[in-house]
Order: sequence, then structure tokens, then C-alpha cells
Amino acid sequence: MKNPDRYLEWLRKLPTDDVAYSDAVCIECGSRGLSFQYLGVSGNEFGWKLVWCGECNSGIRISRTKIPNDAVVLVRENEQKEFLDSHSNIRLIS
Repeated sequence: MKNPDRYLEWLRKLPTDDVAYSDAVCIECGSRGLSFQYLGVSGNEFGWKLVWCGECNSGIRISRTKIPNDAVVLVRENEQKEFLDSHSNIRLIS
């Protein structure tokens, strides 16, 4: 769903530390606890981060994000496709 103001609001409200996502509040429905997943390319420290609410399935895709060294990253094309297929219910705000 296209809404640049809402996308920016999501970015402003997200925690700066991945550990804090479990306590973060969804700005769409008010539920506590957001999920995230990094997707990337082998050998590159930058990738994408999907962030979503498990209750209302709203979320955003953050491009060109630096992937932390200790993050779980899906880099193989089949891993990414499997993940995206299994999370096809996420409504990305862009």
C-alpha cells in the first residue's frame, strides 16, 4: 500500500537495536512485538530488512540497511523465496 508518510512514521518509531523489536509497538494496530528478517547478498554488508507485525501483518521493507555481524541473514535465492512465500500475507507499506 502506497503511503510515504506512513512509511516514514514506521521508520521513526522502530527501535535502533534489534533486541528491542520484541517490545516494540505496531503503529498500525497497537500490538506489542514486531518481527524482522534480514535478506542479503553473499559478501555484502548491506541488504534489506523486513519488519512486520504478527497480529495485523502490516510491515515495511527497509532497503540498503547495514546488516549486523551477528544477524541471521537469508542470502541464497531459494531461502529468500521460501521465506517470502511463507510470509506472503505481510502487507508492506511503501
